[in-house]
Amino acid sequence: NLLAEVADAAAPAWVRFVTSHPRDFSDELIEVIACHPNVCRQVHLPVQSGSSRVLGLMNRGYGREEYLDLVRRLRSALPGVVLSTDVIAGFPGETEADFEDTVSLLSEVRYDYAFLFRYSERRGTAAAGLPDGVPVGVRLSRLGVLQTLQAGITRERSAELAGRTMPVLVTGRGSRPGQSAGRTAGNRMVVFDGEQLEPGLFVRAFVISGDGWTHFARSAGVIADDKSRPPADEGGCR
Repeated sequence: NLLAEVADAAAPAWVRFVTSHPRDFSDELIEVIACHPNVCRQVHLPVQSGSSRVLGLMNRGYGREEYLDLVRRLRSALPGVVLSTDVIAGFPGETEADFEDTVSLLSEVRYDYAFLFRYSERRGTAAAGLPDGVPVGVRLSRLGVLQTLQAGITRERSAELAGRTMPVLVTGRGSRPGQSAGRTAGNRMVVFDGEQLEPGLFVRAFVISGDGWTHFARSAGVIADDKSRPPADEGGCR
C-alpha cells in the first residue's frame, strides 16, 4: 500500500523501488509495480546462494525453487524488468556441490548485474559460530569464478540493448569533456558523447553499444522536462 501511495503522489515522476527481501516480495507488490507506469521496472533481489541447503543455514526463509518461481513471476508480470542480486561465496558449510548450485543459478537467471562477495566473519553473528568454515583461499577462488561468469552475462545483457531507443533521464556531465550522462528506468548508465544535455531532461536515447555497466548512445530528441515524465516502462495493468 505504501508503494502505491508514493507512486500516486509522485506521478508522473519516476519512483525507484530498489529492493525487498525475497520472502517478502508478494504478488500484491508485483501488481502494484505493474499497475503504476511511473514505478521503474528494476528490482534488486538478493539471493545470497543458489543452494537450498546453504539458504537454510543462512536462515533466509526460502529455497532455491521458491526464489526461481519469484523470478519467473516478476518477469511474467514485468516484461523487460532489470534484475540484480547479491551473492556470498564461501559461507560456512558451503560444499563444492552447494557452490555449483550458485553457479547454475546465475547462469539460469542471467541477472543484469550482481554484487558478489566472499564470506567475511563478523564476531557476534550466528554465522560466526557455524562449523565447517571454508578456507579463505577457497572463498576467493569461488568468488573469482562467480565474477568471471557474471561479467560475461552482464556484457551480453548490455549488448542486447544496442539498436534500441529508450527514455533516459539526464543526470549530469560524463567523465570526459563534452559528455552528458543519464540513467534509464532500469538504472543503466548511459553516456552521450559530444552532446551537452541539461540535467533533468528526458531524452530518447538510441543505444549504440554497451560494455556492461556503461552504455553509449546518441539522443534522438527531448521527450519532456522534469514536470512531465515518460513512463518508466510500457507495461501496466493486465
